[in-house]
Amino acid sequence: MEPAPFSIPRGRQLLVLHNCSSPWTNHVRLTCDNVVDLDFAVLEENYLSLNSPPCMLVPVRPVPGLEGDFVFHREHLVTEISRQKQTDIYCSGIQVLNPARLNEVTNEGESFYDVWRQLIASEQLFVSSVYPKKWFAVDTIEQLTNLTSRLSKIMLSHAR
Repeated sequence: MEPAPFSIPRGRQLLVLHNCSSPWTNHVRLTCDNVVDLDFAVLEENYLSLNSPPCMLVPVRPVPGLEGDFVFHREHLVTEISRQKQTDIYCSGIQVLNPARLNEVTNEGESFYDVWRQLIASEQLFVSSVYPKKWFAVDTIEQLTNLTSRLSKIMLSHAR
């Protein structure tokens, strides 16, 4: 199998889900800084209802203190992604990718932004109507410390 025609942004890794009940989940990509509770069966239904696009973004509601790429769309078809203009949703770092379809409709790029721009121009980038039940991104040491503290409290309360 040939690699996808784009490279991963420097400094970011992607996790590929394996050992899941459905082979479909092998198309779901999460950045390594995501802490998430997501119903993959419902996400799969949503992806299939959009005719299995080359790429489907999984959005979240903005979280105070976390920067994001805001998503503009019409009926799930993404029309713009912006860090300056704001909407009620932004990218979570989770996306469903169809590598074969991506290879058909995009050229190589340096980042996902390059690929997203091509997909927007060809009306091939979609946003899901499924949101994670819980979501947090860890981009700084302070955020990691806060998350670790919250998880420790949860673990202690469950141990009692």
